[in-house]
Amino acid sequence: MKKYNVIALVLTLVLILSSCVAPKRVETKIDDAMTDKERTESDRMRAQEERSEGKIINYHKLFMDFGIRTIKAAKKDGESIAISPMTIISALTMAGFGGDYDEESQTMTQIKDTLGARNEPLMGYFSNYYSSLDSGVSFANSIWVKDKLAKKLNHGFYYGNKDWLKADTFKVPFDDTTRIKINDWAKEKTDGKISEIINEISQDSLLYLVSLVTFDRQWEKPMLVIGENKKFVKNRRDLQFTTESGEKKEVVYLYSKEDFFLEDENSTGFMKLFKGGRYAFIAVVPNIEISFKDYLSDLNGEKLYNLIKNPQIVAVYTDIPRFKHEYSVDLKETLKKMGIKKAFDSSAELNNISDSSNDIYISKVLNKSIIDLNENGANVASANAIETKDECVEEIEDIRELRFDRPFLYMIYDMETGLVLFMGTVEDFK
Repeated sequence: MKKYNVIALVLTLVLILSSCVAPKRVETKIDDAMTDKERTESDRMRAQEERSEGKIINYHKLFMDFGIRTIKAAKKDGESIAISPMTIISALTMAGFGGDYDEESQTMTQIKDTLGARNEPLMGYFSNYYSSLDSGVSFANSIWVKDKLAKKLNHGFYYGNKDWLKADTFKVPFDDTTRIKINDWAKEKTDGKISEIINEISQDSLLYLVSLVTFDRQWEKPMLVIGENKKFVKNRRDLQFTTESGEKKEVVYLYSKEDFFLEDENSTGFMKLFKGGRYAFIAVVPNIEISFKDYLSDLNGEKLYNLIKNPQIVAVYTDIPRFKHEYSVDLKETLKKMGIKKAFDSSAELNNISDSSNDIYISKVLNKSIIDLNENGANVASANAIETKDECVEEIEDIRELRFDRPFLYMIYDMETGLVLFMGTVEDFK
């Protein structure tokens, strides 16, 4: 089978928890042979209780809003950024199994307010999502525990993450062999796309919580590279990308005819489906008179959701840059700006992670993401198919043209569940 245009998407997030204690060695996978085999039902009861309160969570808005707020807090002017709302929220949900659920807990309150939901409905959401995955999308969660802490790991924390978030747990010596093993695990789970997520192991660290997602799917309809088909390029003009500062960049553009047009008072965009119709690539560019900085500053999840939920069904001719972007960052300061402060303090209320007396807190939140938007496998057959469809729509009067020749926002979106796997900006080409 011919492989047409593909987006390859790899996202990894590592949550590192530390204390002032620095214990020792061993390395083995923790399994069901723990001293107490009984599953705690408290997490399941809390999830049911939350659903019975009558609160309805719109996960479409939740993930979009969290992604936009994270980008605003993390990005620098003129810098392209790429994050996974899904993996950040998943990792914080993993940590939340060790939180204090008392109403006075600042840590869990700040996490709830920043994410937009309590831990209980989120863990139920992820549990249901993991059981509904299809080909081309994979998730993996893992917990890497220092030997001494592993012996005192709270069963609610261990089994909650195992049962709800499908997390494998390993006890390791936290030396350089652990760094190698975590990186090897990530390499295996991402089919070699990410080979390193940890470059050193801190002796103060007690746990590493790792959440990753890979996305590799074919388009529902193929795209063309502008300039690679002489007959095709006659009707197109050469395009450059203009940064916010006015600098012109020579880039390769992809062209396609799409069916879903997005528009509001400040922006236009399009939605392009992947095979199967469940997942979509969405790109949005502000109107020419609005700077990207101002557009992003005014954007929130409500506005983005309203833009996307009712697309116009018209012929949309799109020119969008081909790009590959790798982005690595520690999101600790970003999340503190967003309101999660107590979790990074040595007095964080995360002591339900273990039965030890250690004061456990989050020391780092490492994000690494790679996206490759390209024409992989585009050939004459796919070009002919597009040309044929172009001729068919010439009689339609309602036609739109979109040229992404200046900074824009994009995301990979599960239209069924509202999960935003990936969100980013393209603002420059280095």
